[in-house]
Amino acid sequence: MEDGEGGLWFGTYGAPYGGPGRLKDGRWTYWAVEDGLPHPNITSLVLARDGRVWAGCGLYDRGGAAVFGASSGAWRLESVLPVPALAGPKVRSLYQDRSGRTWLGSEKDGLAIRQEDRTLRILRPADGLPEWEVMAIAQS
Repeated sequence: MEDGEGGLWFGTYGAPYGGPGRLKDGRWTYWAVEDGLPHPNITSLVLARDGRVWAGCGLYDRGGAAVFGASSGAWRLESVLPVPALAGPKVRSLYQDRSGRTWLGSEKDGLAIRQEDRTLRILRPADGLPEWEVMAIAQS
């Protein structure tokens, strides 16, 4: 995925040594669990309207989501969403809609919809989802 500064983001799915990486001007930047990443398997990336990069991560019943931002030209891990703010621990898919809401699909637990710094709603099959796993999200 390309960010707003021309950097290319890559997500690896190879625990225990995975994590997101960013390539810009021939230089790589990597983040790992030791840097605060909730899990080394990266499942999805999305560029938010505010220029931040969201990374979904996890394996089975572990993981979460991390948010990266640029400050003074350097990218850093800004925050990690707590599992209670998500539908489930493994974030499988990410999407940001035209209204700026961020949708986080889980592997086994439904879908969380967030706006700014709060979870608006968690959807599950009882709420109309066809299945527990949300592999991809798109707006029509």
